[in-house]
Amino acid sequence: MKKYLLLILISHLFSCKEGQDKNQIKKSELPSCFKTYWYSGSAEITSYKLDQARYGELRNGTAVTVFVTEDFSKLHQVKLDEPQNLSSDAIPILKFNLTKNFTTGIYPYSMMLSVFKPFDIDNVSHPLKITSTSQEWCGHTFCQLNSKENNYSIKLFSYFEKESDQEISLPKVWLEDELWSQIRMNPKLLPVGEFQIISGFLQQRLLHYEIKTFNAVADQHDILESISWLNTSEKITAYHLKTKDLNRELTIYYSKSFPYRIFGWEEKYEDGLKENKKMLTTRASLMKSLNIDYWNHNKAQDSTTRKALNLFN
Repeated sequence: MKKYLLLILISHLFSCKEGQDKNQIKKSELPSCFKTYWYSGSAEITSYKLDQARYGELRNGTAVTVFVTEDFSKLHQVKLDEPQNLSSDAIPILKFNLTKNFTTGIYPYSMMLSVFKPFDIDNVSHPLKITSTSQEWCGHTFCQLNSKENNYSIKLFSYFEKESDQEISLPKVWLEDELWSQIRMNPKLLPVGEFQIISGFLQQRLLHYEIKTFNAVADQHDILESISWLNTSEKITAYHLKTKDLNRELTIYYSKSFPYRIFGWEEKYEDGLKENKKMLTTRASLMKSLNIDYWNHNKAQDSTTRKALNLFN
């Protein structure tokens, strides 16, 4: 959240208006309004009503996204406490946190994803790090991806016998979990057509498929008619991803203009116990959004701010 860091990234600025040729836009170029919005000293917190597919049924819950700028260590791949003293190691990133909370019968699920994607994607194309956790009464799991020079290094720690502890090396392809950050930074550079992808880590927890590269195809298009459950009158663009090998589809709906707010998403896939699987759609629809320095609101009296986000627990 240091204002000076963005200056080293932006040498040519383009306006927030639509219509610029994608082929004329360098990856590192950001809208002129980017600095004003993302380096204002606050984070963007958005709450969503969640209908989560689990064990063949839809479960009511909530999801929260947190987008905030931070100074990251290229060497250690952690947040820098004093970046001004380590300027050669500092790299500005957009941190994306996603939490999901829902209940299956008697026991609750709590899931969290963190993605650390640099703004300087001319030189660092993909996130430096991704972590995910899943907790429920059966146990908990943790997964971490680190970007190395020539590959991704992934470690998975699971309480399931068939998964156990794993160390995985994969080529540097697109990561599903970075698509959200790419939308916020520059959706014109989202991957389209056919490509290889590493599927989302939270979804991998729920379906327990192997962590590997999958064949995918994607497109993006403007939505011409309003979608009532998205709770917005703004012009919307949809990014649609199909992971062929998993028979799974993800659609993210976001505002056509900067700051490319994410209004909701849908995931369609086969879910349920082995003997009773069926196609279900997980859906998240926007409730409330705040731009706030949440790290300075940790007193008991600040809990009322959660009500402004329609979060009551």
